[in-house]
Formats: sequence, structure tokens, C-alpha cells
Amino acid sequence: MIGLLLTLAAASSAPYSCSQSMTDELIQCAYSKFEKADAALNKQWKSMKHWPEITKAQRSWLAYRDAECDAENPATPEGREYPVHKYLCWARMTDERVQKLRELVSQ
Repeated sequence: MIGLLLTLAAASSAPYSCSQSMTDELIQCAYSKFEKADAALNKQWKSMKHWPEITKAQRSWLAYRDAECDAENPATPEGREYPVHKYLCWARMTDERVQKLRELVSQ
């Protein structure tokens, strides 16, 4: 836990980290970052034409994101740090997906 807090505090300027000192605050910070990314994804998605292939790809991507973030998570699912890592990973991967969708639209 202390290692997690020190790591997150040291990287507080990075977009996918939080510098709060209490676990509940870390969870809220990480979730807020995910909410912001998810809102951007939803906005991008609503602005796009939904042909069957992109809809199928999006559903697959959501499952991939969740599985990838579980695999990357160094904490155990029962641990208090688990949601912090999960939400920060979801935020990062969701921001990457928004960029990819923007690229698809511009092609």
C-alpha cells in the first residue's frame, strides 16, 4: 500500500495517476479520470455512424479493455488498491480508444 502511494505521488503530474494519500481518495480520483475518459468516448461514439463492423469491434474492445486491465493490475481483486489501478487503466485505454475512433472517422 505504501509503495502504491509513493508511486502515485511521484507521478502526480502524469495524466493517469493520482496523488491523494488516502485509499478512498485515490479510488475517487482514479474513478473521476475514468469518468472523464468515458464521457469523451460516449461523445465520440454518438457522433459516429454505427455500421455493424464498428459496433462489433466496440463491444469486443470493451471486453478486451476490461481483461487487459485485469491482467495489468498488480493488486489482488480483494485489495484496496485494485480499483485504483483498474480505473486508471480504464481511463488510459479509453482515451486511447477515443483517439482511434477519431482516426477512423477521419479516414
